[in-house]
Amino acid sequence: MPLKTSFRGINHRELMVFEGENGFSEWSPFPEYTTKEASRWLKASLEWLEKPRPEIKTQSITPNATLPAVELDRIESILSGFEHKKTIKIKIAEPGEARTLDLQRIEKTTELYPEAKIRLDANGAMTIEQSMELIYWLRQKDVNLEYLEQPVASIEEMTQLRAEIQAQDLNVLIAADESIRKHTDPFEVDSKEAADVMVVKWQPLGGISEITEIAKKVSIPLVVSSALESAIGLNAGIWLACSLNSGFDPGLATSSLFVEDLVDQLPMEAVEIELNRSRLDKYAADSETTERWRQRLTNAYQELYSPE
Repeated sequence: MPLKTSFRGINHRELMVFEGENGFSEWSPFPEYTTKEASRWLKASLEWLEKPRPEIKTQSITPNATLPAVELDRIESILSGFEHKKTIKIKIAEPGEARTLDLQRIEKTTELYPEAKIRLDANGAMTIEQSMELIYWLRQKDVNLEYLEQPVASIEEMTQLRAEIQAQDLNVLIAADESIRKHTDPFEVDSKEAADVMVVKWQPLGGISEITEIAKKVSIPLVVSSALESAIGLNAGIWLACSLNSGFDPGLATSSLFVEDLVDQLPMEAVEIELNRSRLDKYAADSETTERWRQRLTNAYQELYSPE
């Protein structure tokens, strides 16, 4: 499925679609992920295919808009593709890019949408010092920052950064993403007081039931986000967000980043979706890609269910 612009270094998304009595499910681990990581995504996908939908607390959600690391003159056109712009998440600290470009993107976005709450996602690519410099600049520019997502790589660094923010009474929230989904213990972020918010994605964390258990055991709110899935995966995320109802806008509008999705329109409600089956045919993978994914499926399934 082609993207409108490069995102996470890719220009298209590959995924496997399952169909069962419960509807559709998606399995879409990124190509570079190990079999062990991919098997966790598979566990989530099979659970969505086979188990009942979660109980919901609210019928619908309002998602945030997402701005990739694009040229300044493309910001308006990219964001105009999102229906809701009350909250805007901006990708920052892109490898190989100058820091000044991040600042220019933030300034341009806030000029275009001065009322929007801003989230900044660094994917763990900054240092503590760089994070503090950014926070000082944001305060100077009066940016309406909702939270800074995964500014640094390790939980230890996150803990130090958050402690420094609190010591200086800077009133900035830290959100954890990679520190949860790429860590063996998703609860360590909470126990070490490394973050104010946890960003959760239903496939990487092994399914909706896993996230429901996390929600019961941690003291901080969970914000549901996308792993750049098609409408099938996003629909599962919408059901999850409606079941958690954390008070934060979930990051589930990334369908807008595709040239077109597998549905004509994705409702931001906990409802079953109808696929446009002609697009399944249109974006069907070639034989080489299909064989590669079938082998991935075999390996991930064996990882999940074969005895050690």
